[in-house]
Amino acid sequence: MKHVAIAMGVLSLTATIAASDAAAQQSLEEQVLRAITGAGDNDENDDAPSGALGLIESLRILETTNDDYSKMHGALVVKYYNDEEQLFRWGGSYCPGRNLTDANKQVLATAFASGMKIRVETKNGQGGAQCIVGFELSK
Repeated sequence: MKHVAIAMGVLSLTATIAASDAAAQQSLEEQVLRAITGAGDNDENDDAPSGALGLIESLRILETTNDDYSKMHGALVVKYYNDEEQLFRWGGSYCPGRNLTDANKQVLATAFASGMKIRVETKNGQGGAQCIVGFELSK
């Protein structure tokens, strides 16, 4: 028997599985991790875990004088537990009508600087862009 323990913050989960069944062991470990992080929820592509917690890898906020401003008003890249990265945008032709307030841009900048975890809520934009329509931060 093998005990698998996964902890995030105050939440921890332990599962006991038979060591002789390596495939079942790996599958259970992945299921437990997904249950905790939310990876794969409401997403057809688990390589880009929509709704999962990740860290902001980069943040780009554009001014109206930037050459790319007509395409997007800003973007952030989130890195997930599985080292996958996903690009999210707001505003411009990629995400028309999906703008962030100045206050929310400041919140994102603060979260980026402090290394907080983020869960991004999105809607589909033009050309396959993932447009930010909300986010949740946690320590």
